[in-house]
This record gives sequence, C-alpha cells and structure tokens, in this order.
Amino acid sequence: MIEIFLPAPTYKWRETKKTHKGKCPKRGHCRRDRESRMLQGKGNSSYKIIHKGLNPKTRKPNLSIGLTERAQAAQDAIVAGLIALPERPEVATACDVRLDATFVFEPVESWPAWKKEAALAQHIRPTFHNVGDRGQHLKMIEDCLEKAGYYANDRQVTVGDVSKIYGLHQGYSIRITRLRPTPRTKKDLFRLLNDS
Repeated sequence: MIEIFLPAPTYKWRETKKTHKGKCPKRGHCRRDRESRMLQGKGNSSYKIIHKGLNPKTRKPNLSIGLTERAQAAQDAIVAGLIALPERPEVATACDVRLDATFVFEPVESWPAWKKEAALAQHIRPTFHNVGDRGQHLKMIEDCLEKAGYYANDRQVTVGDVSKIYGLHQGYSIRITRLRPTPRTKKDLFRLLNDS
C-alpha cells in the first residue's frame, strides 16, 4: 500500500479571452498569463478541438481532441510533483489496483470565521461551482498517476473510494493498494478458487 499527500501545485497557462469585437489590433492582444493553485479536473470544458490541416485525399479537415492550455498545465504540474516524491514504487503491471482519493480544498478566504470553522469540521462540504465534479478530479489524478509510473494503465483501477473535503492544506490525498491479479485463464481461476 502506498499513501501520498501531494500539495496542490501552482501551474501557469496562457488564456485567450476576447474583450472586444472584430480583429485584434496586434498579435497576442487578447492573450494573458494566468496562474492558479485550484485543483483542476478533467471535464467537458478541459478539452478542445484541434485542427490539423486538411486531409489531402478527402479535402476534409483533420480534427482531434486535446486538453486545453489550463488542463495541460495542471496535469504537467501534478505529474512533476508525483515524480519528485522521494519514495516511488515499482510500476504495477500485472495486478489490479485499488485507488482511494480525497481531494482537499481550502475554505474560501472571503468566508466569515464561523463558516471556515464549520467547513474544516466537515459540516460544510465542497459542492460549490468552482470546486468541480468528483469524477472529473478522479479522471485527472488517474491519468497523472499513470504518467508518473505508479501503474501501467488506469484501466487497472477497479475499486476505490473518492471524496471531496475542506482542509487546511489544499491538495490530493491518495492511497494505492495492489490487489490480486485478475485470472486470465480457466487454470488461473481454478488455482484462485483452490487457494481461497
């Protein structure tokens, strides 16, 4: 079993946001640098359509789906944080994996003291629009753990608990447990039934 607490990394990206009508007066006019420590999930708004020119045979556009600049910056920062941890396990290749993840959010700064205390005591849960869906955060952390080499493929994750809470330190609390391999043949299944 591996237990990790990864503080929420700071990540930077460039955002394009038009504040006027018509063409920009100069290149990069509406692009600005942004920075965040907010936990980023992978939802519908994390993806964009990328145009890769025209297909020479069909003359139709080549389209693919990729991450937005913000989601890519967040993913790179999380992967770098996971790789930098001192004790990294061997890659789990031939076994199933249980992944328990807790996403810890800091209470909102503008809240009064009583509301912050209630949030830290788990009487108020993070359900506001800016904290994202539980499943979107889980998808992000599963992909990051795969890229950081904690398991070979996120399909190996078959079971686990996921929760969102408020806490003093914003970040990811992760527990990875290796399970018994799934039997692939009838012989493996009989061996497993005889052992239990």
